[in-house]
Amino acid sequence: MDVEGERPPTGRTRYKMDKAFLRKRVPPRAPKEEGDIYVTNKSNFKGQISQCTKLIESVGYVCMHGLGAAIPRTINLALQVKEKLGERFIMDVKTSTVRITDDFEGLDEMTESKRDNSAIHVRIYNPEDS
Repeated sequence: MDVEGERPPTGRTRYKMDKAFLRKRVPPRAPKEEGDIYVTNKSNFKGQISQCTKLIESVGYVCMHGLGAAIPRTINLALQVKEKLGERFIMDVKTSTVRITDDFEGLDEMTESKRDNSAIHVRIYNPEDS
């Protein structure tokens, strides 16, 4: 089986193998709270910096979540926001593993494939406000 790197313009089909498809499902997320931001590689970086600072001013904290390939971008965003805010803010970093399910649609049947993906959660807050 030859795997092509072909990706259609719509849908989340990842690999096309003769008439079989691997569809990546959307990763599970915890219920979004007021100070949460989910970082992706497609997000506008400058827009997220300003969104983080606005959240800290209004809510008092911001929690950035990054998954897989977006982890370095999440770390960079957190460092930029902390540098912009100053030394009185504290950065709390946690890592986790997220179980992701993919659907493999073959010629006759559909099967599920499970895989693990790394995640990072960075919380920036002012301890004086807590």
